[in-house]
Amino acid sequence: MLAVTFEPHTEKEETDVTAGDQVTLEYGFSQYLSDRLEVRIAGYSRWQIERDTRPEVAVALDPNTKEEVHALGLQIG
Repeated sequence: MLAVTFEPHTEKEETDVTAGDQVTLEYGFSQYLSDRLEVRIAGYSRWQIERDTRPEVAVALDPNTKEEVHALGLQIG
């Protein structure tokens, strides 16, 4: 399995904050080892491709910081 999603973000209501757009890659592979035993590896990676926009007084970190998240797991069933 392989999937890519794009998340465009807009300004949050009643604020001057807009989260940066993100791209997510999800992946997985499973294999039956017998009629009753399956192993699977799955994970995802998400990258923020645009920086957040917010009032300068609210910026506690480097305003050019972009988030990045990765996960990987194993399943046996």
